[in-house]
Amino acid sequence: MPFYRLRDDREADVIIKQHGDKSWEVRQEFRYVTPDGQTYIVPKRFCTDLASVPWFFWWLVASYGRHTRAALVHDTLIGPDAIVKVERKYADWILLTALDDTPEGERRGSWCRHQLMWVAVCLFGTMRQCSKALLGLFLLHVAVFWVSFASVLLGWSPFGWQAVPWVGVVAVGALGFAWTFNPQADRRLASRLWPVGAVGLPLVLPAVLLVGATAVVIWVLDVIPAIVQGRGVPPIGPTRFPA
Repeated sequence: MPFYRLRDDREADVIIKQHGDKSWEVRQEFRYVTPDGQTYIVPKRFCTDLASVPWFFWWLVASYGRHTRAALVHDTLIGPDAIVKVERKYADWILLTALDDTPEGERRGSWCRHQLMWVAVCLFGTMRQCSKALLGLFLLHVAVFWVSFASVLLGWSPFGWQAVPWVGVVAVGALGFAWTFNPQADRRLASRLWPVGAVGLPLVLPAVLLVGATAVVIWVLDVIPAIVQGRGVPPIGPTRFPA
């Protein structure tokens, strides 16, 4: 049980209060002890947006839940409001270890969701901030791999290409493990970046597109009566606090 109250070794309780659309304030401090023996404190009155999950991913990972403690610890280590600033890749490692550290007697969270949360933070948080070009190259690599795979599996030639042989698909996939040396990923986790990213990103894409399309349809149905009633144009995403 690595989440403790500040002044004793009892299990930490997360007590927060909402102050705005995406702003929450910690009302009871706690500490987290990492596997390498470091202690980080989430102080009282620390403000956070909890887990920074875009609304169209809420079907997979909500902005709060069993991962709230880990998200709070991560927030205290990065960004302009960090309590103790560390390298982002080290903070990302702490996030994943904290996600997997479940207090005794508490049901464990989803291993797959934890991996996807880590790779999303690593790619669209750390890598995007450090090098957008590197992020673009990673996404392009994933796209090339799956287009090549589909070319072989379905026997079609995208964009006029000749069908890629299986050896080409294997070569593109194997080359992905070169991302293990990506400087924006902690060495203890870097080997997961390619397999989790290459499988996870296309796995969730269809559901994201479906959720987005549904949200657009609902928005179109809602926008005219909203304007007629003088409520203005409604947001395309979910209505948050305050309503």
